[in-house]
Amino acid sequence: MKREFEAFACLWSIHDAIIERYPNASSHYGNYNQVVNYALYNYGFAFTEHQKRDLNQSVSIRNDICHFRHISHKDLLTLKGLSSSLIPAKISSHNRSSSISSKRISKASSKGHLFM
Repeated sequence: MKREFEAFACLWSIHDAIIERYPNASSHYGNYNQVVNYALYNYGFAFTEHQKRDLNQSVSIRNDICHFRHISHKDLLTLKGLSSSLIPAKISSHNRSSSISSKRISKASSKGHLFM
């Protein structure tokens, strides 16, 4: 059952990531299946082919979990991979923006354009 609990947590994070990116998905559609279908139909261009396949597969995995069926380790890995691909890594994006900012500051100060 631990695998199913972990998978359900991944499903919630996937659902929340879609809702955060596409707020209309939650206002018009309530359940996971409808939210995923709405996102794929209206914003399919924003997903990779791999993400589209995994999102479609996540619906059947979710149904298995909700009907108390056991899922495979492969299904859990699919959900974990999908979850991590939809949720941007905040640490790496923060580090990236910090390095970009420091490069801009050093470039601007070398040209004499830095005003405080």
